[in-house]
Amino acid sequence: MEGLGRTPMFFKDLLAKIGVEMQIFKVGTYKSAVEPFISTEMSPANREQIDAYLTSIWGQVTNDVAESRKISVDSLNAIADRMLMFYPAEESVQCGLVDTLIYKNDVRNYLKAMVGIDKDDRMPVLGLQDMINVKKNVPKDKSGNVIAVYYAYGEIDGGSSSASSEEGIDSKKVIKDLRKLKDDEDVKSCSITRKLTGRKRLWFRTDMVCRQRIEERETSHCFHG
Repeated sequence: MEGLGRTPMFFKDLLAKIGVEMQIFKVGTYKSAVEPFISTEMSPANREQIDAYLTSIWGQVTNDVAESRKISVDSLNAIADRMLMFYPAEESVQCGLVDTLIYKNDVRNYLKAMVGIDKDDRMPVLGLQDMINVKKNVPKDKSGNVIAVYYAYGEIDGGSSSASSEEGIDSKKVIKDLRKLKDDEDVKSCSITRKLTGRKRLWFRTDMVCRQRIEERETSHCFHG
């Protein structure tokens, strides 16, 4: 367990060496996205906002871990200051962060025992690719109580030909897919999992997807994200 930190990179001096001059227009004290191109260090305002959100995230992490492991937040902060990653693994057990240390094969045997599989039998494991193709591998559920899993990966954009591809998430297709799920009477609930990358055009596309999800919540369907 260790604390959180952020180390931005600055390119002002590099750009000056290669003869590139950045022309920036910004309004507002906390608009720090362009700082790497015009500064050599964080501004006080940017440092303030980074410190605020990192402190908030760390507070949530330590509170949840403290409740789960029955360790005080102060003790967790002291453990984080020690940087246990440089200590033997047994130190994590002594500090109460983990229950025990076992090898990978022992984890498999432990899971087999939990689900009632014989130690010598193979334990089936589904990866993400298996879950994506699950529709192709199993008969259609005819119970009328289907829980859909919608997975999208990449940058939210408008130029991709599929909902999730190497190019990113096509917001128009995502909306179309969600609308089809909303209109499917057999789908009672939908879990939406998305992993966003990059920032280009993010603000212009996210609102379209969010609006479709708001419309879905106004129906009898239950959508989660």
